[in-house]
Amino acid sequence: AGESGFCVLPPDGRRTMPIDLPGVRYQLLNAQQLAPGHAGDVTMVLCTLQPGCSSSGKMVSHLYTEVCFVIAGRIRALDNDYMRERACDVLLGPGDTIRVTPGVLHDFYNVGDAPAVVLAVTF
Repeated sequence: AGESGFCVLPPDGRRTMPIDLPGVRYQLLNAQQLAPGHAGDVTMVLCTLQPGCSSSGKMVSHLYTEVCFVIAGRIRALDNDYMRERACDVLLGPGDTIRVTPGVLHDFYNVGDAPAVVLAVTF
């Protein structure tokens, strides 16, 4: 960040996160996350899922809130919150937003026949 407080990351400067899942690509959109010693408190990731692919390959949970905005494609969001003994299965399309609270087991699947693009923001 310069004197203005801006931290710009052009598209060709994005880092692709190492994910060992075929058909899944995560790009880190936060310039400050790339600077040594700067943790940042918000992370933005652009996730591209090929048809039939899962965002993580298994149900996962984390200690932060995640908000996802579907840019393109059709996503099935599955949440399996054992603490409240309920499960939720939601279909999302372009323009839909979903919030995942900390500690909730979840996964996202591309159920369409074209790539799905999702912007995920965690904090």
